Amino acid sequence: MVNGLNDPGFFAKRAGEAQEPERLRGSNIAWAEIWYQRTRDPGVLSLLRGHRPARNIWLGGDMTRSFGIVDLSVP
Repeated sequence: MVNGLNDPGFFAKRAGEAQEPERLRGSNIAWAEIWYQRTRDPGVLSLLRGHRPARNIWLGGDMTRSFGIVDLSVP
């Protein structure tokens, strides 16, 4: 998922045809707050930096407040 969001060609190559890129916003990358807290995967840093606060009602609300690492410059 992270690879596909960072490079839309990732999914196009696997699907065999061009894909429409997802318009990213905090509500559809809220899972990345939990993922980063647990794994420190640097692949999600650009998502988090550009779309905070990450809120999604289906995940429980404000994921940045609940799980977010304040200083994203520290791996």
